[in-house]
Amino acid sequence: MHETQKTVVVCPLDWGLGHATRMVPVIELLLRFGARVVIAADNRPLAFLKQRFPEGIFEELPGYTLKYPKYGALMPLVLMTNYPLMMKKARDARNHLQRIVKKYQAGIVISDNRYELSIPGVYSIFVTHQLHIQTNGWQQLFKSFIDSNINTYLNRYNEVWIPDIERSPNLSGILSHPPINIKAKQIYVGLLSRFAQINCSPGHPGYDIVVLISGPEPQRTLLENKLTKQALSLDLKILIIKGQPENTEDYQQGNVRFLSHANDSQIAGFIAGAGLVISRPGYSTLMDLAFLQKKAAFIPTPGQTEQLYLANKLMKEKMAYCDSQKNFNLQHAFETRNLYSGLPLFQHDNTLQMTINRILTQQLLPKKEVPDESR
Repeated sequence: MHETQKTVVVCPLDWGLGHATRMVPVIELLLRFGARVVIAADNRPLAFLKQRFPEGIFEELPGYTLKYPKYGALMPLVLMTNYPLMMKKARDARNHLQRIVKKYQAGIVISDNRYELSIPGVYSIFVTHQLHIQTNGWQQLFKSFIDSNINTYLNRYNEVWIPDIERSPNLSGILSHPPINIKAKQIYVGLLSRFAQINCSPGHPGYDIVVLISGPEPQRTLLENKLTKQALSLDLKILIIKGQPENTEDYQQGNVRFLSHANDSQIAGFIAGAGLVISRPGYSTLMDLAFLQKKAAFIPTPGQTEQLYLANKLMKEKMAYCDSQKNFNLQHAFETRNLYSGLPLFQHDNTLQMTINRILTQQLLPKKEVPDESR
């Protein structure tokens, strides 16, 4: 172990909890190696990380939480119409982060999918599993613009950390492979699961189905309502975890138990003891389920091409069932669960540990000037 006085600011995106949960192993290693960690987040990610690291240093860093449309096909239009406001919020967040960096004299910023948070004179690291953004239908008309815009942002960072393994088989497929042609150093740091340091023995009592609700509104609530109605009609023991760390609800209604939130140890136990897990195919959730080697069925968030790709990939590989939010049937998913193998345990190594040890013990050379493309 190496002691260090380096201060690291960790900034997860606030579009669901996934970007915050996958920062857990990163934060754990930073703390283990003696870094001072400042967690800069907002809304549910901030609430979750405060619960997960109660002794941590926290700063509120507002972002821009996009409200997803009720109909997924409208997502590109929503992105385009909100683009000016998103750029303004990006500038505000970057200026706010600069004040946080100055306050704590931080030398490193780790941004999980917040493209705007590279800081001049500070060693800036970007975490993403989406090197190759997926587009469908008429969205493909904007593919070259999307790729160019994203690559411009990535070039403002010193390093890009990719939470997957470089070789095949891997979890993210074409989303993260192959590396792209940018100036920033690209490193495959392995799968990042918040359960890596937790005793994941099955919880008691075990449930036939554990439902993990997550993602941006209004789609999170639409999914919760749909699955609640179906769950109450089944003769099965079901747990629904709502993904709301700001609340403390825990109640039983018929055959269904509802939890607003649970800590990582509890969730790991619930998942380990479940006959089937139902969730969005968010990449952070997939990493957790792969670590626990669980059978699962997935419901992509309407309009999220990345989730649609991942769910279809796993179904084609006979690892997990998936269906659209409109057509998903809980009973069918449970009855056909044995047709799918479940997510495998991908080989783990110490790449993340070595990478974090390197940034904390070696002299880093941040970029002196980072042009603000959002202006």
